Amino acid sequence: MNNKNILLHLSLIDGVSAATIAMVLNNKPNALDLCDMYNMSQKDLMHLFGLSQTSATTLTTGLTDTKSLANELALIDKYNIQWATTICPMYPALLKNIHMMPPVIYWQGATPNNEKSVAFVGSRKANSYAQTVISTLVPPLVNYGYTIVSGGALGADAMAHQAALQAGGKTVVVLGSGVLRPLPHTNKKLFENIIMNGGTILSAFPAQTEALPYNFPERNRIISGLSRGTVVVQAAAKSGTSITARFALDQGRDVFAVPGSIYDELSVGCHALIAQGAKITTHAHDILREFGEVVPEEKKSEPHSNTRSAAKSKTNTDSHLQTPVFEAPAPDNSPKGIVLQACAQPSSVDDLIDKTGLDVFKLNELLFDLRIEGKINQSFTGMWSI
Repeated sequence: MNNKNILLHLSLIDGVSAATIAMVLNNKPNALDLCDMYNMSQKDLMHLFGLSQTSATTLTTGLTDTKSLANELALIDKYNIQWATTICPMYPALLKNIHMMPPVIYWQGATPNNEKSVAFVGSRKANSYAQTVISTLVPPLVNYGYTIVSGGALGADAMAHQAALQAGGKTVVVLGSGVLRPLPHTNKKLFENIIMNGGTILSAFPAQTEALPYNFPERNRIISGLSRGTVVVQAAAKSGTSITARFALDQGRDVFAVPGSIYDELSVGCHALIAQGAKITTHAHDILREFGEVVPEEKKSEPHSNTRSAAKSKTNTDSHLQTPVFEAPAPDNSPKGIVLQACAQPSSVDDLIDKTGLDVFKLNELLFDLRIEGKINQSFTGMWSI
């Protein structure tokens, strides 16, 4: 039996934690093969690996039962599941650098080893504001080669995955269940599309594990661990989203938070993160520059004046009096100006696309900027207006 399979076996034993497996790997003598563990006594395990009596007993008992390993390997083979342990070259490099990395990961789809990855997390109750933000921030990141990582849940997670697909990018779903028990069921088609388009469905739990509540903190820890930074779009005061952000900070990764309305309960978590030092984020360039990417400087529009630099005068041929002539300001034909004009009447995104001729990604970027500037608002029905 090879070492990869033995580590899989250890991970399947009830009561054997990632910390115990890490102790085994860190303290293993170079001359020792892991398969020798099957013939070791409790005292041997305690002496060689520095395990407690309880951990050693759990290991010796668990290793006598090889049925769980055989069953897991059969599922892996039957459903074409890919998997890796911490000793495998294909184990994600970013994940390998976190404290207590999961000893085994499973996935379907593409191998998840892109170090240019960004996590997007937010509320399951995320609204149209989150949709606009995500549709604005994700495409530029995809254009720079970044993979979008999230948790596959309803709301902000699904928005992030979908935005990545629409931008022609790759996305990774991290489950709080086994890869053969993906939830929610309503995202089944989304998960299929992700795999078909070169993305990944990933889990640190055995293939048939149900989505139990205590799995999700570990799921959140892996989301941040797979990513160079975590972007928080909408989060209530106490939420799993905020937990993911704290994991990212603990792992030495960047945390970005998008501000929102002070009257929106889904902005409370983001504003708290900003107060604690998260990077305020209103543009994809805020993220890209933090990662050392070279991005073009944003063009600033020229300020408009209600008059020319000086009032032009007209000489009255019959007198020496001069009457200043004021000209109306020239119409603002910049992209922002065009969108503002289109918002003179409440309009949906589809209406604005028709009125402005802009593509949806550029339009969403401009809508986001104009909202931040306080020049437009969006109603609860999704209509944009001045």
